[in-house]
Amino acid sequence: MDDRRTIVVNAVDHTDPQEPRKFSELVKEAALLVPNSVKLLMRLARDPRIPLRRKIPVVAAIGYAVSPIDVIPDFLLGVGMLDDAVVISFALDNLLSDTDPEILREHWDGTQDALDLAISLMRWGSTLIPGRS
Repeated sequence: MDDRRTIVVNAVDHTDPQEPRKFSELVKEAALLVPNSVKLLMRLARDPRIPLRRKIPVVAAIGYAVSPIDVIPDFLLGVGMLDDAVVISFALDNLLSDTDPEILREHWDGTQDALDLAISLMRWGSTLIPGRS
């Protein structure tokens, strides 16, 4: 087994009573992380149980991401979209921070592990903003 595959397989929580997943299942789950995250956000945006004050920053962040005016120009390959990712992560973290976990699971199409990973990535991205931890 090559090193990359070992890292991915070892990243799985083996304390769970479930049978360890195959490498192909992990790859499929990783490939669906972004589409499932987008669907989650769209569903949460329409959910009346989520307060409007939590939805507004997400709309503003999406507007910033599609705007041609950025702090870091998008034409700088490799780092050009970093500011967009950080702004979106901050807005998503804000949205998810007060959302009932049951509502998140209700709207999520992937596994619980993938949802936990998506939330962790959003929280990590928001920590890149100075003054946030």
